Amino acid sequence: MMTNRVGTVLITAFISSIISGVLWAKMLSISTTLAGISSITVGIIVGLSVLLTGRKRKTSYGLIASAYAIIGLTLGKFLDVRWNTFQRIQRHLMDQYELSAEQAEPMAQAQFGGYSTWELMADQTARWDILLYAAAAYFAFRIVFVRFLHNVIKTEED
Repeated sequence: MMTNRVGTVLITAFISSIISGVLWAKMLSISTTLAGISSITVGIIVGLSVLLTGRKRKTSYGLIASAYAIIGLTLGKFLDVRWNTFQRIQRHLMDQYELSAEQAEPMAQAQFGGYSTWELMADQTARWDILLYAAAAYFAFRIVFVRFLHNVIKTEED
């Protein structure tokens, strides 16, 4: 039976990218050392959501999963900057100048203030981050085509 699930796939990919992006940003507030592994999990989560709703191996579904994995990581990076940058600046000042939190707070405010979130995102994005985005997009794309998962969820064949 031919069914068109593109609308459902788009909605599910959007929702899963938002959820996984928020979770990724929250994880980065705990530890930045696992940013690479957790960014790949964003791709896997989005890819699985597309696979579960699309239920077919289609290149268009893989491309949708890749695009929404990148959107999820971009949202996660945005939220990471909004939630965590001020605290990182404050911790850095406390460590470097041996200040208390109360002393470091106005200095951190002065350094943090005046910049938009997008400017801070651009400053904090390195080549490594681009590699993580590409890895997440790759895993999101490939997860849609994993034969074992298709056998497990009993997908439709083209």
